[in-house]
Amino acid sequence: MDNERAIKIVTGISIAIFAEACLVSLGWIFGIIELTRLTPGDINMKLPTAVMFLLSAAGLFLILRCATGNCEISSVILPGVSLSIIIIMGLIALDEILGVQTGLENILVLGEYPIYGWGSGLPSIITLINFLLFGVICIFSLFESAKRKQLIGFAGWFIAATGFLATMGYIFSLPTLYLRVDSLTPIALNTAISFFALGFAMIIISKLNKQA
Repeated sequence: MDNERAIKIVTGISIAIFAEACLVSLGWIFGIIELTRLTPGDINMKLPTAVMFLLSAAGLFLILRCATGNCEISSVILPGVSLSIIIIMGLIALDEILGVQTGLENILVLGEYPIYGWGSGLPSIITLINFLLFGVICIFSLFESAKRKQLIGFAGWFIAATGFLATMGYIFSLPTLYLRVDSLTPIALNTAISFFALGFAMIIISKLNKQA
């Protein structure tokens, strides 16, 4: 795949992820629950997840620019995007995994059951891991290194695989694949698809040739 076509695909994916996250965020803010999930009665994308996808879409575009030799803007904005993702997801992870109340959940978690559709209103454990991984990759993408492409590609494969497996779980009615097990918070279908798209775009970036 030539660079020009690859850049168009990744740009389109970043726009699509950003648009979906905007719709979900507006759905939570204005109480239009249909916007937070793909089908009626389905598990919905949580507000913290939507906010992270907004940042990730921006981060993806900035990583793309850096990978093609245009790091001027990325070097200024990308660290802020990375730190925002890591701090927010890290604080939520403290709450969800260790039960440490940080107060952030009171800002980003809105509404009461059954608005959540399923789960606590906090993101799933896989969602936390994927965003934390992406946040780290945002920083690594700024450094010239022989292993930069490998790191972006590895993270992309991992994120895409989790999204793909969760999506297959919905298609073939295998709830374990999207973590609908016991007290775990499952992954929403729109979240799974967005992760697959994000990971796929990262894989494409890892194969780009840097432009002169």
